[in-house]
Amino acid sequence: MKLRLLLSCCIVTLLFGLSAATSSLATNDEQPVVPTNVPPPIISNVQVKVEATSATVTWTTDSPATSAVLFSDTSLSTVVPYGTTDKVTEHKIVLNDLEPGTTYSYMVISATGNESVSATDPDIFVTLGPDGEVVPPTVIAEPSPTTVPSLADTSGPTIDVWYGDDQEFGQSGVQQRWINILGKVTDPDGIASLTYTLNGGNQRTLRIGNASGPAGQCTNRRLYNKGDFAIEIGINDSSLNVGENTVVIRAEDNDGQVTLEEVTFTYTQGFAPGIFNIDWSDVSNIQDVAKSVDGDWELTEDGDVTAVDIGYDRLLAIGDQSWQDYEVTVPVTVRGFDNENGVNFPSGGPGIGVIMRWQGHYGPGEGTLGSRWWNCQPRMGYAPFGVLGWYRAVGGTDYKLHFYGNSDQVIASDEDFILDFNTTYIFKLRVETVDGQGRYSMKVWEEGTTEPSSWNLQNVLSPESLPNGSLLLVAHHADADFGDVQVVQLVDGSPVTPTPTPEPTATPTSDPSVTPTPTTDPSVTPTPTTDPSVTPTPTTPSPLNETTYLPIIINASTDE
Repeated sequence: MKLRLLLSCCIVTLLFGLSAATSSLATNDEQPVVPTNVPPPIISNVQVKVEATSATVTWTTDSPATSAVLFSDTSLSTVVPYGTTDKVTEHKIVLNDLEPGTTYSYMVISATGNESVSATDPDIFVTLGPDGEVVPPTVIAEPSPTTVPSLADTSGPTIDVWYGDDQEFGQSGVQQRWINILGKVTDPDGIASLTYTLNGGNQRTLRIGNASGPAGQCTNRRLYNKGDFAIEIGINDSSLNVGENTVVIRAEDNDGQVTLEEVTFTYTQGFAPGIFNIDWSDVSNIQDVAKSVDGDWELTEDGDVTAVDIGYDRLLAIGDQSWQDYEVTVPVTVRGFDNENGVNFPSGGPGIGVIMRWQGHYGPGEGTLGSRWWNCQPRMGYAPFGVLGWYRAVGGTDYKLHFYGNSDQVIASDEDFILDFNTTYIFKLRVETVDGQGRYSMKVWEEGTTEPSSWNLQNVLSPESLPNGSLLLVAHHADADFGDVQVVQLVDGSPVTPTPTPEPTATPTSDPSVTPTPTTDPSVTPTPTTDPSVTPTPTTPSPLNETTYLPIIINASTDE
């Protein structure tokens, strides 16, 4: 019983950061804790697997709860806590650095809220001897109240930066006007604030995704899942360096505990890649050849790329804003559409496809359609672009292959095409400038069959189409894979025939005074470079004349 009292006095301080168990469940500022009205979990099936220097404790609870084990050797000189505040039903705690052949007393603790704590009666386990032999238990000593340590939990929020804490932008082209650093922040106590600084500047506020919140103009869009965040740094930001940059993310939970996460990234300016292809099986880090605009993307074992979570507009950008007339071919395999959440506001129906001539998201007053967009972080305006060619449930129910334009309207459709799940289709889209305007064509056929000579949709004018831009792979509430991406430049409506390319003669400079500087007017688009033609490589980027773009393969070999 005395051991139980000794260990129990530490439970609340371990799990919820209170100053001491004798504080009658008062917080550090002596304010009473508000009951959560969540019943404590029921603990069952407690098991211990022992080794000579470790023990693995497992148990289950009837509802998601925190995990902790308090244990001590026979002297009770120190009560050691091991645990996590993540809420699960299948619990596993590994106790390391134990002494061989030693008797330990322990308790299992789980909690669903500040006052909803469950603990088992004290029990013992004995580690194996030095040679793996079974050792009999010894008598547990009487506890001494003076030996109880302070076990206040000082852990802050968990910040998960997708694609790592060391990233590069611009080395494979500038796909859009924004540098996006994406991730997720979590804490069982809830997040009170999330901010970041760029190169030691002022704190900038980040919005946090909340999938359970009400749908609104800024919610359930780009930050689709709870805890999602998106840092959005303009390529014309006065605090952005050409070269190395440092972002420090600061998260504070509702108990005032703070976590800082530092991210360094390199920004390369002035490198405009030629039209290129991507073989995903040769890529180890997605960010080497493409940039995630929204969502956490990963490479598959089959040599494809896919969004980890299904949600609103999972976007992967490829290429450069300077791209004008080109054709893209990509295999697409859809396993399913989210017809439950994907039809609700603001989603309007699941879909899968490609955006051509993309330059980035817009805020209020930005671009030619800026009056349409709300003031959100991150920006929520997706137009103007070139065109969105995809297979989507128009109005949430009527699936069809179609072009979607800047006016939020279907501008051309194929009513007869039907896409089957778990079948790979080849999507081919092209954009050409005709009489100063972008015209678009699209064809889709099943992989393994002959490419049709005709297009499903051909020579379609997209009103207010941008004159240039990169391409986006779009998975909108879709569980889908994209295969290898093949892109070719078009000249007079025909693909460029590959020819030998000269050796590189120039490399981009880090001096902003001698490199192309993007315009600060979102409505103005970049103009093609006229530098001498050279072949770009992933490790030594070089300018490339846009009038002689040639297909190349980018094979990234750096580990993620």
